[in-house]
Amino acid sequence: MIGGNQTRTIAFLKHMLLMLSVLGCMAVAVSAQEIAGSPPTTENASVNAQRTMPLTRTPTPHEINEVARQLWCPLCAGVRLDACELKACAQMKEVIAIKLSQGATPEEIKAYFVEQYGPQVLGEPPRKGFTLLAWVLPFAALAAGAGWLIYQGRRWALRGRAARTATARATLETTEDAYAKRLEEELKRLD
Repeated sequence: MIGGNQTRTIAFLKHMLLMLSVLGCMAVAVSAQEIAGSPPTTENASVNAQRTMPLTRTPTPHEINEVARQLWCPLCAGVRLDACELKACAQMKEVIAIKLSQGATPEEIKAYFVEQYGPQVLGEPPRKGFTLLAWVLPFAALAAGAGWLIYQGRRWALRGRAARTATARATLETTEDAYAKRLEEELKRLD
């Protein structure tokens, strides 16, 4: 059976979790607006301009996919570039191939795509400014929840121990009273 204090505590916890989740959603929405920036430029012009540059080596499909796995499709929600089947993603893979053939490192290629499409192409919010909340808030909520559970567990344990102690004292006093009364009766009978 749940007492009045426990019901209020549970209701308070539910309310706090709801508020934290709303705050988290707001942080994600604001970070998406911050990192959205301007719409990407047409990739065809970029690909054609890069094709005119001399190639130093031909990258393997594995090398292209290694870089593409680290990037996310700017048009699809939650789809990595290597798994996306849109024409725009195929063109982005061509750009990766061209950049690799020109000797660019994967970090330089990622920086290029961040410049073109914004940080959302990396698949995670940047760890600075307001978007830092998207990284910190879940861990803060977990720590607060763990602290609350420890506090409540100790409080409930102390409450149970106090109740057992009070019951034991009452039983002891009742037993002592009964014993003293019986002793008095025996002493009166002997007199």
